[in-house]
Amino acid sequence: MNPDPSSPDSVTVLLFDPRIEGHHASWIHYLADDLVSGGYRVILACDWREAARARLEPELGETLNRIQIQPIFDSQGRPKGGSMMGALKAFHEEWKSDFAFLCNFNEIASPLCRDAALGIMPSAVFRGCLGGVYHRPTMLLTGRFSANQWLKRVGFRRLARNGWFSPLFFTDESLLRPLQSELPTSELRYLVTPGAGRFDIDTAEARIRLGIPPGRFPFLFYGGPYRRKGLHLTLSAFESLPADSPAYLICAGDQSQDADVASRLRQLEQQGRALLISRYISSEEELTSLAFCASEAVLLPYIHFLTASGVMAQACAAGKPVLASDVGWLGKQVRRFGLGLLYPQNDWASLRAAMVQFIQRSPAEGHQWRENARKYTAGNNRQVFREQLLAGFSSTATATLKLNP
Repeated sequence: MNPDPSSPDSVTVLLFDPRIEGHHASWIHYLADDLVSGGYRVILACDWREAARARLEPELGETLNRIQIQPIFDSQGRPKGGSMMGALKAFHEEWKSDFAFLCNFNEIASPLCRDAALGIMPSAVFRGCLGGVYHRPTMLLTGRFSANQWLKRVGFRRLARNGWFSPLFFTDESLLRPLQSELPTSELRYLVTPGAGRFDIDTAEARIRLGIPPGRFPFLFYGGPYRRKGLHLTLSAFESLPADSPAYLICAGDQSQDADVASRLRQLEQQGRALLISRYISSEEELTSLAFCASEAVLLPYIHFLTASGVMAQACAAGKPVLASDVGWLGKQVRRFGLGLLYPQNDWASLRAAMVQFIQRSPAEGHQWRENARKYTAGNNRQVFREQLLAGFSSTATATLKLNP
């Protein structure tokens, strides 16, 4: 039986994330929910201003009643303590938390590691309890030499060797392996990117409910118009297809931040070639289920993408193949597990060719992709995520690197 998180004896975890765009809201939900279910007392420090709150409340759902919220920003948009590190320290000391855990460790990673390389260590209150999910460990990637990245790598290793991290999770197992060998006593662990959601709606029913015309072949783009996500490339690919192509675009996400992208999407929609759901959609909403279930494949035209992809995990959970840029973690996973088609990044003509190839795929090939997606999800789901997360926080359990078979 798990301990009662309301008990004064419960271990307290300070969850910290000032952002709500992209994957942030869903990861806040996953982490808070699983920690509470493991018996931890959770203090969530986050952006609680009106717009952010409107996004987080439906995402968190009932979990809101089991945690305590602390606003990072005041009404003028200033962070508590004057900076992200200052806010983290202020909340950590105020709530006497046992763990100061960043939902996205990138918030403090660069200045923290640069300072450590120069001998400027963080406040002693963080020793042995500073952790998080390191989604984009750019400084640790091999490649062209950069004095700045080298300095941060030196600082990271100094912090790790001296026991500052507990626990620090990585979402890229291929990057973690050598770090674990080099730093065997450090609390560096692996955390899957889970496929989550309800994806049991019949494809034909989902298309009817979304109003997708018969005879169309829907591809899903799920997310915002950030250049690194490649929606502009998707639009170029669609705009260059012949008028009689069955390709159809389902675009789900708030596209208002890019006026050009929004205008081009509206044109495709007016031509009867796209469905635009132009707002943020919580992973818990039925519209998310409908969008994935209605699609034939999910588009991941990402550029210089260095991290795990939650959208890819959702696609696999829905049993859908992906058309993805052959770059970094994303390319490795799609190739290793046979999850769909790859094409050169930042190349809309190659994306268009991949779409045409996918439409013309054989039934056997399509069936194999769907089976591979389901197998992938068996090792990358919420249950595995919870087990790995709680093992990393346990003072007695030894968390092992869980790899897909």
